[in-house]
Amino acid sequence: MPTSSGGKEKPTLTTVPHEVAVNILECCHDLDSLLSLIASCRYFYSVFHTYQISIMHTFISREIDPAVLPEAVQASKAAEIYRRGPSFSALPFAVSELFGEGRGALVKDRWSLADGIAAIRLHSIIDRFASELAFDYLIYLKQNSCQEEREGPPSTTELARIKRALYRFEVFCRLFPPVDDCKIPQENLHFKLRMSDKSRSTDPDFRAAQVSFISFLSLWEREQLYSVYESLWRQVVPAFNDISFHDLGRTSFEYSYPWQLGNNDIECILSRGLRGIYNISRAKTLTERRKVLGPDFPDPRGEFLHDAFRRYHSPQMKLIYLATDYETFRQQYPPFYNDSDPSPEIVFRWAHNLEDMWGAGNWIHIRSRANGYVFWDKERIDGTRFLWLEWIDTQMVTEGIS
Repeated sequence: MPTSSGGKEKPTLTTVPHEVAVNILECCHDLDSLLSLIASCRYFYSVFHTYQISIMHTFISREIDPAVLPEAVQASKAAEIYRRGPSFSALPFAVSELFGEGRGALVKDRWSLADGIAAIRLHSIIDRFASELAFDYLIYLKQNSCQEEREGPPSTTELARIKRALYRFEVFCRLFPPVDDCKIPQENLHFKLRMSDKSRSTDPDFRAAQVSFISFLSLWEREQLYSVYESLWRQVVPAFNDISFHDLGRTSFEYSYPWQLGNNDIECILSRGLRGIYNISRAKTLTERRKVLGPDFPDPRGEFLHDAFRRYHSPQMKLIYLATDYETFRQQYPPFYNDSDPSPEIVFRWAHNLEDMWGAGNWIHIRSRANGYVFWDKERIDGTRFLWLEWIDTQMVTEGIS
């Protein structure tokens, strides 16, 4: 043991009291630093596992934006459901577990190290995607509004709306995963066998679960979810087209936005979730794209988000909404997240009053979603005079992937 000139022992990191060691662990700069410190010596390893619940709770609260922490908890719980591999009959109950008690009930006091790592890694991906999607939305918004000035950066509330939609997309992926990607325990193998049946979209429990998922979201929250779906679609299509063009034995058809939204090939890739989409979007060479997409494209089965919206996005709800007093409707069909800025709802009402069209795939909504219209604050909506725009068919819309 090192000693001072007076013969007393010098304090070292491995001799500090447990309370100090806990504070050091909680104050690590990032997740990698925390993991490195835990692995650095037996003392910190022991302290971490003794106080793991407290340390992980503090670390998660700091690393994940409080504005979307309930959504991060929801995604973590959905991942647990995914690992359990519930039967079809349990899917509606799983959806109710995640949405039924409202956003305020989404708390998690006991984070394991594995769950904490997964949640922080996912949040990092969502952070990056939110910034990138906001940047794309602003480009198309400027093109459509013909503004001379460049649009200002997205606000924290605008980014939070995009992040919440991305988290909901991830939850949907975990509850309704692609068959070939299911990590089903051996004891629940019957679940995978049932999912392998192409008739799963006709299974009443499967359909009820998708209906329940969508019904917990307000109309404009559904539009936010579908907006990020379309944006993520554009993220993966270039890799798919590249491999299709070069590889014999695969389809040579080139997909372009928005003509092939909902195509089963792309749907199966999207249903891998945000981690898979992130890896695909970062692959720039043909070799990298082959590696992340695998030797064979998945067997397309559909029944993913586009199909769910097409099948269950109720026109009757729109008619009720447009004909009902605002306060009455909000009481009967409250949003899952009570946004203090009503701009997303106001702009949504405007878009669906403008023309008598409804549901995924309508031309005006595709153009609106490309501009991120349900994510912007009132200040941006007013500044761009969005509600008075005469639409311009941008290259992204008319000619495919930009």
